Amino acid sequence: MRVVEFCNKLNKLYHRGERLKDIVESVEREVIKDVLQDSKSIRKAAKKLGVSHTTIINKINKYNLN
Repeated sequence: MRVVEFCNKLNKLYHRGERLKDIVESVEREVIKDVLQDSKSIRKAAKKLGVSHTTIINKINKYNLN
């Protein structure tokens, strides 16, 4: 997702009255999705994001990014 599209999405979530938790999860989902598309493996994506590969796997399952 491009930066402008991403900012527009955040703005819409905010103006719809979404909770901070929901906005943060939306950001997390998009960032993980983009990094996974750019990375050749889950481990490389995890390294890029500074988290463990287990965390990435848990987030993939949480956000249905399979």
